[in-house]
Amino acid sequence: MKNLAVKDFWKYCKRKYYNAPLNWQINVVIGFIILVTILTITIITYVRSVSYIKQSLKETGLILLKETANKIDSRLKLIENTALMISNDSRIQNYTGGKENITESEINKYLISSLSFNKYDVQEGGMTYVQNLIDDIILMTEKGTVIARRIHFSTYDIRSQLDNYWFRKALKNKGKLIWTDCFYNDTAEQISKDTRGNLDAQLNQFMLIRYMMNEKTFEDIGYLAISINLENLSRLIDNITFGKNGKLYIIDANGKVLASKDRSQLLKTVNFNPETMSAVTHTRSEHRFFQGLIGQEQYFIFAAPLSINDWKLIVTLPAGELANAVSGTLFSVVFIGIISFFVITFISTFILNNISFPLKKILTTIKEIRKGDLSQKVNVNGCIEVNQLSTEFNFMLDKINNLLSTIVDEQNALRKSQLKALRAQINPHFLYNTLDSIKWLICSGDHDKAAKLISSLSSFFRLGLSGGNEEILIKEEIEHVRNYLFIQKLRCGENLSYLIDVEPEIEDLKTPKLILQPIVENAIMHGLNQKEGQGLIKIIVRRKDPQTILYEIIDTGKGMKPEKLDALNQKIKAPLLQSTAERHGYAVRNVNQRIKLSYGEKYGICYKSKYNTGTKACITIPAVPGP
Repeated sequence: MKNLAVKDFWKYCKRKYYNAPLNWQINVVIGFIILVTILTITIITYVRSVSYIKQSLKETGLILLKETANKIDSRLKLIENTALMISNDSRIQNYTGGKENITESEINKYLISSLSFNKYDVQEGGMTYVQNLIDDIILMTEKGTVIARRIHFSTYDIRSQLDNYWFRKALKNKGKLIWTDCFYNDTAEQISKDTRGNLDAQLNQFMLIRYMMNEKTFEDIGYLAISINLENLSRLIDNITFGKNGKLYIIDANGKVLASKDRSQLLKTVNFNPETMSAVTHTRSEHRFFQGLIGQEQYFIFAAPLSINDWKLIVTLPAGELANAVSGTLFSVVFIGIISFFVITFISTFILNNISFPLKKILTTIKEIRKGDLSQKVNVNGCIEVNQLSTEFNFMLDKINNLLSTIVDEQNALRKSQLKALRAQINPHFLYNTLDSIKWLICSGDHDKAAKLISSLSSFFRLGLSGGNEEILIKEEIEHVRNYLFIQKLRCGENLSYLIDVEPEIEDLKTPKLILQPIVENAIMHGLNQKEGQGLIKIIVRRKDPQTILYEIIDTGKGMKPEKLDALNQKIKAPLLQSTAERHGYAVRNVNQRIKLSYGEKYGICYKSKYNTGTKACITIPAVPGP
């Protein structure tokens, strides 16, 4: 049903389109072409813009990611170098077992100077000042604990932590640098309550731990621990922006945020879906770019590994920002397309009006001709096609006038022919002879036969007149010729027999009136009367094919020789009003011309005959339904 409704709607639109004025049709076509062109250009522009911007975004993001990851790794490497520098310093090496008497104050002073060492980084252009990431440097030996503090509020119950995983790992891997995961410095919580800033970012920290040994004696020295809080780590990426809504994170192996410009995101887990999280965690030794889901929203994600603990630097950008970047270009294309549409439509309308104006003048002339004034002529100047149309229309008009004149002549001839045919039926000799036969039947006392003859004569003339109608039913035409044959048989006696065979299903079709009686009369006069003995006339009416009715009038008369048969067929085709002295050809030609004038040249009468055997007349007419 839905398909049918769509098809009907399509047909309705087509009908409306074809019934619309020419300039409107052409404007619709031009508008459609422009809209398709705009749509095509918009789609191509969108696809190419998205591809270009996405590629540019990828390249820019990867460059930003690489530079930021290198910066962070460089700062972490600086801390590692600080730890190695402190560990290898002779004062530290000899602090516990050397001959030199090194005091705790000297060690503290040295650690503080080492703390300041992290204010500088070596770049290609030389030494540059950088933000110091270190909070505290802690040295734990048998002599005690020495802490160099930068902020002076942190405190540690550091010895209580010696049994945790990271210190035991450092002890097990003596001499190696061990980076811890993030931990909460609860011992400094009370001291730092009044400190400004994000307290969680300052109290959540991670450490670099090394268990030191004397390089000469291989004696244990103790632990060196360097503490960094998440606030300082986050400041490394505070000034980095990517797009309008891009965000940078440092996350651990579980997706927990360790550094972010938005401090409220610290220690929260990024809501990656499992596939995206898998892609992030598999970023080991290369920088990656891919699309993934954070929550239910699509994001462009850049990931780079950092040098410690499988931590990752993550850049996220909503995929919708790419569409926003393309929307400006699309708006420009669509705006230009709409302006072009109106400009081209205006120009095409102006041009089409100039083209259609001559056509409208021709249409005005045609409307005048429709009112009956066929003397009108089209006098319009325009393009070659319009001039040719005017010329051909005037030629057609002249031909119509000629055809109308011919039709008038043919109609007049048809009326005369029909009148002559009607008059031919009222043959005075036929009427006199029939009335004389009726008189003798009455005088001889055969009143029944006389009554039948009178009834047949009455029906014969009534059907012949048929109320002035030019067409009657086949059964009425058969009844008319049946009455004629009945009258002729009463006059001729046993010398005349007849047989009428009509297919019942065609009796109610239409036929020209008075086409059988003249043929039957010729068959009697020029066929049966020219031969001794009994004669038979057979009338067969049937369908020749679904569109054609065939009458066959067959007599067993004398027949015709070939040359006479050819002459008769030629005479039948002769001009309608050509005079002839022989009634035989005239009556048949009259019927033939009436059929052709009514139905066309392919219908009419044709004779076939064999000398001394008989003659067959074939009449063809179209199968016309009755009333």
